[in-house]
Amino acid sequence: MRLFQNTIGRFEKLSDRCICVIMYFTQLVLQLIPVAFMKYPILSDEYATLAEGVFLNNGKNWALTLHAAGFDRYYGYGYAAFTCLAYHFTQDMRVIYLLTLCCNAVLVSFIPLICYRIAGHFLLLPKKEACTAAVLTGMYPAYWVLTKYAINESPLYLLVWVILLLLLEIRETGSLRKQCAYSALTGLLCIYSYTVHGRGLALIATGALVLVIILSAKGHMAKRVPALLCYLLVVLAGYAVHDGILHHLAADLFGKKITELYNTFANYVANFELPPVTPGAVGRVFAAAGGMCFYMVCATYGLFLLFLIVLFRKRREMFRIARASEEEQPELVMYWYILILSVVTVGLTLLSFLLMYMKDRVYSGEFWFYGRYCEVFCGLPVFAGLVLLLRGKDTFRKGDTAAVAVMTGIPSVLMLAYTGPKILSMKRKYISYSMTTGAMPFGGFQAGEDPAYGNFIALVAFTAGLAILVWALVFRNKKKILCVLLAALSVYSSLYSWNRFVYRASSEYYEYSAFLDRYGREEKELGAEYPRVYVLNSKTPRLRIKFALADWDVIYTTDRSEVRENSIVVCDRQTDLGKKFRYIRKVNTGNAGNEQDYVWVYGRELIGQFKNRGYELYNVKK
Repeated sequence: MRLFQNTIGRFEKLSDRCICVIMYFTQLVLQLIPVAFMKYPILSDEYATLAEGVFLNNGKNWALTLHAAGFDRYYGYGYAAFTCLAYHFTQDMRVIYLLTLCCNAVLVSFIPLICYRIAGHFLLLPKKEACTAAVLTGMYPAYWVLTKYAINESPLYLLVWVILLLLLEIRETGSLRKQCAYSALTGLLCIYSYTVHGRGLALIATGALVLVIILSAKGHMAKRVPALLCYLLVVLAGYAVHDGILHHLAADLFGKKITELYNTFANYVANFELPPVTPGAVGRVFAAAGGMCFYMVCATYGLFLLFLIVLFRKRREMFRIARASEEEQPELVMYWYILILSVVTVGLTLLSFLLMYMKDRVYSGEFWFYGRYCEVFCGLPVFAGLVLLLRGKDTFRKGDTAAVAVMTGIPSVLMLAYTGPKILSMKRKYISYSMTTGAMPFGGFQAGEDPAYGNFIALVAFTAGLAILVWALVFRNKKKILCVLLAALSVYSSLYSWNRFVYRASSEYYEYSAFLDRYGREEKELGAEYPRVYVLNSKTPRLRIKFALADWDVIYTTDRSEVRENSIVVCDRQTDLGKKFRYIRKVNTGNAGNEQDYVWVYGRELIGQFKNRGYELYNVKK
């Protein structure tokens, strides 16, 4: 006990800078350890994101690949354009892929530092409590698991915190010059978030609304208008630049107009049609909203409920920020920010799937229990809930028990009565792991692959049981036990999800492409003389083949007569090339895991090159 007290005493004497350095590099090292085990991208989103960045860095060959693959989904260039700057130094796509994951780790490792700044400086928590809230927030499963994908959402996890910090700085400063500078920087980050992902629209709207609330609370709104104008002008100017870049991408990379390019706001507006409103259609939308609400409660271990309870209690103060004390105002600003961002994000998510819900075009169960889009802001209510817990039991009242029961019960009933059965009635009834990050381990081992009704019962039981346990620990003022419990749940959930889904899939996809990957990385000198790779009827995803052979001219065709001599041919095992071509040999890939495609060498000169390099070739005529 004395050792523990001495350790705490030494911690209290550490400077904030020293604490931040220790916190950052500890988080960074722990984030980088799983990256070392990643081998290949998993989602088509990852390949497309990397392709856009490489294209913007003069990797023109990716354009032909996307055209041939029929890929017309835009994923945002804002992040990939920077991570793929490495293309100027190396054309090894695996290196660029791993560097992207390292960049993700570097970014999200700043989140605990921002939390520590907000908790200690603005919310006036003691140093020990502020550090505890920061560390536990940094352990949130989405920050550990979803950042192991090379997609463009990782910067959003950090941007929501940086924008909140800037808004709090605007509230604190009395200098109009600083307010204008911070507002312009906030606008720049908001429009950048939109170039990263379309959900950046939620941040643009949230930043504008919260900025109006802050400036109006400071009084003399007429004098604060320049700060608001700085935000709006930067956003408008940034959007004009973004629109020009997007036109270039749409025309040169995808060969389409912006209105024809999926995953763009212009496409959504151009093709939006209000579907017929029927009781069944409205019920499906509400059920989907209920599934999202249930997920937010489950994934945040009930902390989202604590935030909502205090938010409801402070509803009057939130509309009278100017009358609140100086110490209370930052907390109210944070509540407004979380509330608006949550509502706008959930609203945009439901709106984007409105056509699917209303027109019965939902193809799989993931859309009924959709959490990944919520993960962008879910760390915020987790932090707010932790701050409330660390302040002690006086923050809550006994009457709040009924509110916890109601807010847990309503989405739970929807999950058991409608959302769960709806998922089970579909042909593709799996629950996508990426849509249920953090919650998946508590729904049973088969929840993601072959869910049964019992998996939904397990999720509801876990959520309700944890809410009751958290509430009991709060009223008994067992803050240490509660923090250890939340840390253990976060670690278990992160390790389970990463090992069972992310790492396993990454390794399997590498095994399926191991020979192509080896050929693309080790035989680059052949590419100068024999640059062509023809893909015929391949079962391996086309973007994965292009990823393995990034330096090569990959040509997709179904016409065998187009295949030229001295080239590589990739095809499925049902394609018999031995009858079509005289000088063609099948390569022994040495990869038992890949049973879906064969690799052939066509042309006497190239066959000789392969034999000299030690490859085992077969002459197959049948």
